[in-house]
Amino acid sequence: MRFLRFVLFVIFLVIFHLLITPLLIYCWLFKKEKPLYEAYRFFWRTSFSLLGIRFQVEGQENIPTPPFLVTPNHQSYIDGPFFISHFPYPVKAMIKESIFKIPWIGQALKMAGFVKVKRGHPLKASLAYKEAEELLKKGSVLLIFPEGTRTRDGSLGRFKKGACKLGKLAGVPLLPVVFFNSRELLPRGQWVPRPGKVRVKFLKPLSPEGPPEEICRRLKEVIGNALAQG
Repeated sequence: MRFLRFVLFVIFLVIFHLLITPLLIYCWLFKKEKPLYEAYRFFWRTSFSLLGIRFQVEGQENIPTPPFLVTPNHQSYIDGPFFISHFPYPVKAMIKESIFKIPWIGQALKMAGFVKVKRGHPLKASLAYKEAEELLKKGSVLLIFPEGTRTRDGSLGRFKKGACKLGKLAGVPLLPVVFFNSRELLPRGQWVPRPGKVRVKFLKPLSPEGPPEEICRRLKEVIGNALAQG
């Protein structure tokens, strides 16, 4: 059943991206983001349903008013699309450059205002963070995974200071988010997810006051404590 679900997902993925071409052209011509975002919200909600992945969401009362940074732990490829399908506000994100090279998806991300990040290239990374800062100052919600990549064993990785510096520069709060078991459904190195429930918890926002190192320490601490408490 798991593989049948995945086959249905792949079929839906192909059909969706064939049908969405006119919408991509429309949004490109008229500089529209919302129709494209709503289309991908529908895509991910349907995809999760086909794959048998459900979400138990807690702490929605902790979500602040935009602009703010969303800063979750990173367990699997399920984590990012969750925010498109289930978050109450439209979310932009900083995404590695290779994702922008995927046909249709790359064009959609670019038109939706997602920020391209080239790892290992300091100048381009600096420009990407400047672009992200401008988005926040215009009132956007921006998603950044402080670990930078998915966990290998379920433990928290080292938190990079980029998100904390960005929160400080833009003067916006950081929203810690905890994914508890998305890794169990789709571990790193696998492509066919298991059906099941993912628990997601929104914690209280963190103020951007203080040095970025201190903000990062507090961010990792609150996420780590929430994971330990279950």
